[in-house]
Amino acid sequence: MTGNNMLLGQTDAASIEGGTLKRLFSWKPSLLTSFSLLGAVITAVIAVVFALALKYRLEQNTLQQGADSAADEATLVLSPNLSVADLSTP
Repeated sequence: MTGNNMLLGQTDAASIEGGTLKRLFSWKPSLLTSFSLLGAVITAVIAVVFALALKYRLEQNTLQQGADSAADEATLVLSPNLSVADLSTP
């Protein structure tokens, strides 16, 4: 009998969950809700695309500034101390 009680308990829980799932899947949003959700999804997609583009642009700008700074530093430090003879083959 305890086995039957467990089966009945599991069946009751399954039917309750099945009823909840049926209600969730059979839910039909109103036209206003549909357009609101669609608008929110489109806005989120546009925001993500803009964020990724901005991130890429900022990274490239930072890398270019670092490269320019390193080139200027090398020019200022090395140019007075190097001559063409220093760079020729021995």
